Amino acid sequence: KIVYAAKGEGAYINGVKIKNTKQKVEINNAVVGLGIPTGPESDTFIDAYAKPLNRQIRSLVFAGSYCADTLQLIEGSLDSVVLANATPYDAVTTMAIAQEAGYEVRSLSSGEIDFHQKKVPVMYSATKELQKELLALLGQRDNQPK
Repeated sequence: KIVYAAKGEGAYINGVKIKNTKQKVEINNAVVGLGIPTGPESDTFIDAYAKPLNRQIRSLVFAGSYCADTLQLIEGSLDSVVLANATPYDAVTTMAIAQEAGYEVRSLSSGEIDFHQKKVPVMYSATKELQKELLALLGQRDNQPK
């Protein structure tokens, strides 16, 4: 599959424009993709992300690739994606595609994504309401301007 986006022009899969059509996602029915590192530090990420999310949502999916997670989101099989350990390089392309496809995009820490940091943990969600509920589960405050 060839996936691309152009600012203000939309997101495409194999030349076909795609758009988020989900208007309401109940948190207890949400399917969330979680991108976390493997290896020795994975336990810390499981405690911080997987455990709080898994208590309220329908299903947690580990794809093993930030791009695969984002592709599943824009194809509609995921309702949200949490890229907990993303670098600026991981986030910049997936973010552009998710935004142009009509998904809510924000940093997990402050709302604004700062590409000058070594890590830029991000969340993409089908709706703003779902994003707020997931952030609350993760203990994050929604600091986005209203």
